[in-house]
Amino acid sequence: MKRFMNVMIIFVLLFVFAGCSQKESAPVASNQEGASQQAGDTEFKTVKTSRGEVKIPVHPKRVVDLAYATEELLIMGIKPVMSTSGPDLPDYLKGKLDGVELVETSSVKVEDVMALQPDLILTSNRTEKLYDQLTQIAPTVQLEGDFYTWRERFPEMASILGKEKEMNEWLAQYDAKAKQIGDEIKKQSKDATFALYVTNASQYRIYGKALLGDVLFTDLGLPMAEGAPKEKLVEIVSLENLYKFDPDYIFLGLYGSNLAVAQKKLDDMQKSELWGKLKAVKNGHVYMLDNPTWSLGTFPLGKEKAIEMVRDLVLKKKN
Repeated sequence: MKRFMNVMIIFVLLFVFAGCSQKESAPVASNQEGASQQAGDTEFKTVKTSRGEVKIPVHPKRVVDLAYATEELLIMGIKPVMSTSGPDLPDYLKGKLDGVELVETSSVKVEDVMALQPDLILTSNRTEKLYDQLTQIAPTVQLEGDFYTWRERFPEMASILGKEKEMNEWLAQYDAKAKQIGDEIKKQSKDATFALYVTNASQYRIYGKALLGDVLFTDLGLPMAEGAPKEKLVEIVSLENLYKFDPDYIFLGLYGSNLAVAQKKLDDMQKSELWGKLKAVKNGHVYMLDNPTWSLGTFPLGKEKAIEMVRDLVLKKKN
């Protein structure tokens, strides 16, 4: 009888332990099933990049932009969770990036990127030193181009993200608008020449097809002043050489961290005897632009504003 009771006790204990084991393992099985289902819900594709092949989500939902590519992303219908458009947004972007963490490329912290739980990170050579760390957080694509070569970089991005249709539609309407405005300006100005002069605390610069110069000479197709850099993006010149270009229209800009000194340098230029002899000065065709305004031509959405600004200044139109 005693032996029978011992056997029964053993069976009861085994039954209890088995029940507990099943209850404890059930949540683990459920979590694994959920993780598998979540991974299965995300489609991936392999893309070729400057760093080799990278496997990325087909439809990324949490994109970190460390490549100054936010405006292209917005055009393609993608709002990033982090953007290098900051910290000070231009007026035309205000309201479009609510809730987005705004940073500068020089102060990006890997831990801040990680905290946002991105599913795709876009970088450029400006954040190259962080590339290996970023790849440990999420699929990371280093774009080949920079914002200076946006016409080449935009198709690269659109191809990677599968947004060629959105890009082509935007470019078509932008190019048509730019051509219309450019033709209107050339007709009224009788094919006059244009130049973009910019000063900082230590230099005088004349721009070719870069920034606002890209808008003037590429998008609007306006004639460049003779002697201006056609092959280079920008040329640093002396005050004496700056006067040799003598365009019909001059756009003036300031840039740099010390705008007060840059303004003094610009004032010295305008006080020079040679300044008053320039055609643009004599005819009242000099347009002073503050830092946010002259840099409008840097990114795609800003370029739209820039072509309108140039039209309004040259054709004396009122908003």
